[in-house]
Amino acid sequence: MSSPGIRGSWVVVSSLVAIVGSLSGCAADAAQDEEGNAAAEPNALTESSYVSTAVLGALSSSASMRGKTWNVTKDNRLEGDWLWQTPVQPMFGHSVNELVVPSACTTNCDPDFALQRCNAQTDCTGGGVCKPVLATVKTPGGTPASLCVGHSDALIDEMYRIMTSGQKFVDVTSLLPPDGRYLAAMRNAITFQSRKATPPKMRLLFGDFPVQGVVNTTTLLESLSRDVAATSPIRVAVGAFRSSDLPASWNHSKIIAVDGKTAFVGGHNLWTEHYQGKDPVADLSMRVEGSAAVDAHKFANVLWDYTCNNMSWLTWMTWSVWANQLENGSITSHCPARFDLPVVAGAPGATVISVGRLGTGIQSNGNQADAARIAMIASAKTTIRMSQQDIGPATAPFFGIPVGSWPDAEIGAMADAMTRGVQVYLVLSDKGAVAGGLSATYASYSNGWSLTDVGRRIQSYMQARSKYPHDAALRALLCDKLHLAQLRYGADTQWPDGSLFANHAKAISVDEQAFYIGSQNVYPAGLQEFGYIVDDSTATARYHAGYWNDVWKYSSVTAISGNGLATCGL
Repeated sequence: MSSPGIRGSWVVVSSLVAIVGSLSGCAADAAQDEEGNAAAEPNALTESSYVSTAVLGALSSSASMRGKTWNVTKDNRLEGDWLWQTPVQPMFGHSVNELVVPSACTTNCDPDFALQRCNAQTDCTGGGVCKPVLATVKTPGGTPASLCVGHSDALIDEMYRIMTSGQKFVDVTSLLPPDGRYLAAMRNAITFQSRKATPPKMRLLFGDFPVQGVVNTTTLLESLSRDVAATSPIRVAVGAFRSSDLPASWNHSKIIAVDGKTAFVGGHNLWTEHYQGKDPVADLSMRVEGSAAVDAHKFANVLWDYTCNNMSWLTWMTWSVWANQLENGSITSHCPARFDLPVVAGAPGATVISVGRLGTGIQSNGNQADAARIAMIASAKTTIRMSQQDIGPATAPFFGIPVGSWPDAEIGAMADAMTRGVQVYLVLSDKGAVAGGLSATYASYSNGWSLTDVGRRIQSYMQARSKYPHDAALRALLCDKLHLAQLRYGADTQWPDGSLFANHAKAISVDEQAFYIGSQNVYPAGLQEFGYIVDDSTATARYHAGYWNDVWKYSSVTAISGNGLATCGL
């Protein structure tokens, strides 16, 4: 193989080309799913509501992509703690000074989790709360070690719990590999599974983000399988890919799916400093039980098919596509087998429409999630609620020049909705928000647009089109129907060290009927994405009660527009 230096030089060249391109912005075929089975026509389904009717109508021209980038199932359950937001420690209505953040461990430290060991709360001399950490268990039946944990370590335990529950298949996809405590937890989950007599097959697939995020799948797999015995029959595959350099496109989906029964999907990346440290980013994911989990595996199959079919010496040298597999105790350059799971529908439950997109370079006309989400927004009768990082496109560092486009299709759907009387609520990051006390080049969660910038862009979009009111009438409409706010937890306007609040959620709800949680931002990015549209009024009520109502209650004090304000900022 070529030396790391040669490979690294190719990375720099390809990455410089890729970065700029990534930030810029179907006809019906024979209806078969990816297993070759006849797929039911969307209009033959019994939709749960007008939202499903609209979304499935938009997807009907892409019947050949059913079972790849979209599907609909009606036997899903949202049980127990199914809605996961960070910080996990309740913060809405509390002072940000209450956030539990252990200091860097220096005494009696767990070497993998970098947290202080404890038997009682008095042992936590560096802060934190003494609790058993499930993710420390490496052997079935083992006892969790107690550590001095922080505000959101429960999320890591949840991910570990799902991974170790797998009996046949475990899929993980994410933007970049896990680090810190996430790496420790996923390593332990793999070790735990390896000690079963019949371990499940495991696949972990990541995006090859140019420059900052190139992934060495060999060393990553070596780290993840560090504690696996050479005699274990487990097979663990680790892959990474960038599907196109012009424009660049890489995986951005965040999935943990097991056995076609459970899936954890949403916005959370696997980064300790961003989510477990000080000034954590706000984010949202959900756990679904039911056939929608099969859809997550099938989407991962598409990404793995691309990875396995495009490995070459050139992609190895440019760090753009590669995979390795642990098998029979050795790391090989083999690819894993596909996870082909039969769908065995359970008892009727919540309707979930799985929606994914393939970005560029994998398959043309593979971005069904775009049309599905726009149709969802367009179906609104009374209210659209969004919690997002930003609406405006990414901007070039230091120059503030947009290197992408505004989401005109989504803006148009919101504009149409407001014109017919729908109230639109948007909660975004603070302009300039950075997570974890890190640098803006490493952990920015703002594209550089103020609330006023966003409002004026929507205003100019509508002003330029004859079907909307204009001038004073348009301003009056927006001042009444468009509610623009920045994320807040309570009375505080910033974290204790002066950092601003960062929002990484990708959540949309329509009326009291349906909501979307996934990895796809509203602003265009051109990446591979996956999420769920849940069309169920009971589940939507629980989503609003468990998340949105608090988000808006405490963020609304920053609103610059919307009915009830003494002064409109548009």
